[in-house]
Amino acid sequence: MANSLSIKDRIEQGEVVLLCIAALTFPFSVAACNIALGTCLIIGLLNGDYIAGLRHVWQHHRSLSIAWMAYLALFPIGLLWSLDVDRGLQIIGRQWFWLLTPLVIQLLGSTDRRRLFFLALSAGLSLHLVFCVAQFYGLVTLIGKGGSTATNPTGFIGHTSFGLVYGIWAAFLVHWSLFLNGWQRWTTRLLALWAVGMIFLSSGRGGYLVVAVLLLVMLWKLVRVRPLLKLGAASLAILAMAALLTIGPGKERIISSWNSFQAMEKGNFRNPEARWSLWYAAILGWQQHMPLGVGTGGYHVAADVIKEQHPDLFYGGLGSSPAHPHNMLLQALTRWGPLGMLLLAALFFLWIREGWRCDWHSGPASGLIALTGIALFVQGLTEPSFEEHFPGILAVMLLGAGLAARQATTVPSD
Repeated sequence: MANSLSIKDRIEQGEVVLLCIAALTFPFSVAACNIALGTCLIIGLLNGDYIAGLRHVWQHHRSLSIAWMAYLALFPIGLLWSLDVDRGLQIIGRQWFWLLTPLVIQLLGSTDRRRLFFLALSAGLSLHLVFCVAQFYGLVTLIGKGGSTATNPTGFIGHTSFGLVYGIWAAFLVHWSLFLNGWQRWTTRLLALWAVGMIFLSSGRGGYLVVAVLLLVMLWKLVRVRPLLKLGAASLAILAMAALLTIGPGKERIISSWNSFQAMEKGNFRNPEARWSLWYAAILGWQQHMPLGVGTGGYHVAADVIKEQHPDLFYGGLGSSPAHPHNMLLQALTRWGPLGMLLLAALFFLWIREGWRCDWHSGPASGLIALTGIALFVQGLTEPSFEEHFPGILAVMLLGAGLAARQATTVPSD
């Protein structure tokens, strides 16, 4: 028995190493990250760790589990009325990483393992920031990486996901620094400041909003003062953010968004940004296929039809057959009707509630559940959020780490 337990422990340690390799390579290589996570998942299924994680999730986080299962079930069910079943199958195939959540919870149950994982992830993201600085100065060049250029240095992650990834990481680093001392505390905070600075150097305006919202959340949850003082601090933070946008590199991008909104109000879809047309196409797509919508994978078909009906719509660089409407809620509405949008909203509500009720002063991982859920929801207002590789993989790992941190200190929450 002793030998059996020893072998099992070694195998589990190997899984943790694979998880750390995935975290380290996450910002640089989709293939390397996926191989490490896929291998980890296969081993976890074979040795029983995955089943143990499933039991824990069902016992301690039942409401969240039910919401997840209901939402994910919409993907295959939506094929029944999909306008493009082949595209729908591709979308379903890209959701595989959500299977990892129970395994991550099982593997990161100890404080030492979580610390090792956080160090690996932080090392990878720090090295990626170095790469982004080199990109900014023209020392390296990337082609075809989601709008990542010298003037928009977002490395391999691309500008649509950069703000989300580094916004969550920066918030976590600030939280982590509260449990450190001396040079470790200040090094961690400087890394967070560096990450935020790089976010505002990029062109992803959704990232600005993510940073602002997470900053307010951190003030509210971690500063132990009276509510009125918290409101005052939050007001100062908002003013500081507004000043930064006014004088910083984000000024022109904010002005562009405002001008686009004004043009859209006047019915001019040619000058505004493509998102307004994509959102409009999403709403019309559902209206033309009420009540169930266009099904999983059917948005691009509906968007092409609507573009023929309304030639003034502007899809920007996406051209014809856009894959998504750059809004998670509207995407769910178009695919599966009001039920899909309500299920997605319920999922986010339960996700954020799960993390909001944690004692954020108990450890650095205690805020990860809520921070990740809030950031994904905010980014999901202008992007496909966790259906993309980088936000999705990060969400799986951090949600799992956050839920793992609760298992030793809490009773079942549902």
